[in-house]
Amino acid sequence: MSTHTNHAAASHLERVEAPGHMLTKAAARALAVLRYATGFVFLWAFADKLFGLGYSTPSARAWINGGSPTKGFLASVDVGPLQGFFHTIAGTWYANWFFMLGLLGIGIALLAGVGTRIAAASGALMMAFMWLAEFPIAQHTAAGAPSGSTNPLTDYHVVYAIALVVIALTYAGQTWGLGKLWAKLPFVQRNRWLIAPMHHGSRPPIFCCALAAAGGGGERRRAVAGRRPAQRRDPPGPLDRPDPGPGARHRRDPGRHRLRHADSAGRPARSGIAGGADQPMTPAARLSGVRDGRRRCDERTGRAVPALRPGAKSRAGAHSPAAHCR
Repeated sequence: MSTHTNHAAASHLERVEAPGHMLTKAAARALAVLRYATGFVFLWAFADKLFGLGYSTPSARAWINGGSPTKGFLASVDVGPLQGFFHTIAGTWYANWFFMLGLLGIGIALLAGVGTRIAAASGALMMAFMWLAEFPIAQHTAAGAPSGSTNPLTDYHVVYAIALVVIALTYAGQTWGLGKLWAKLPFVQRNRWLIAPMHHGSRPPIFCCALAAAGGGGERRRAVAGRRPAQRRDPPGPLDRPDPGPGARHRRDPGRHRLRHADSAGRPARSGIAGGADQPMTPAARLSGVRDGRRRCDERTGRAVPALRPGAKSRAGAHSPAAHCR
């Protein structure tokens, strides 16, 4: 039974097209792993340049020992149209501080699962500047030597930027992270741009931006436009309400449902109220729920009952179908 249920759920996910219904538990955990891995890349780069752990930065060039985390990289830029700009800011205090604070903030945000949208925007901007510094489009440096580029457009900077955007848009911080607590903070609730906007349903809009950019939004709009409009219903009339008499606040007429669709002669009524909507109600009928010529008063019980057919007699001998309850 369980195997059949899992197979049915999997087949449903394979056929679904609407955004917000494709993220399984396994996919959410995979995105959480991607978030941890990407966050560790940024946080490790910060620690290595700060303390000189001996991988890309030796101990003598550590920031705490007087080294510069940006001078070695930016001063060696020899490709692209922004060589002069990068040489100018290489080793400056503002370049060092912005770069190091960016690495630290992005790494902590991703590992904790909070502020993923800010981290994604900051990380994508940093990766864009680093892409321009390396400029993989160029095949040769300014000196004419091979640049060593293997792909003119997509390199690891672009992959990191895409990973950051995916993490922010798929609520990866809510799985194995503090994303749910972050979303409940009053400051975050007042500034909805800090978190991706939620649908009215319980599940977030997974990959909605990517689908909209690819043209999937049109199918969604056509699906909504093709829905059948809700059918109009007649407003409830006096006979559809309980008897307002004393002691009968919650009492309902047993003959009400029969008279809704047929009159005393067995013909269908022209509206949701027995006798048609164009037949006026008398004050006595309004109070007792009796319509002229359609219902009568049972003299034994004092309640409104269906009118007698022509030629029939009541139990108490009454013959007039237009009698009203007093």
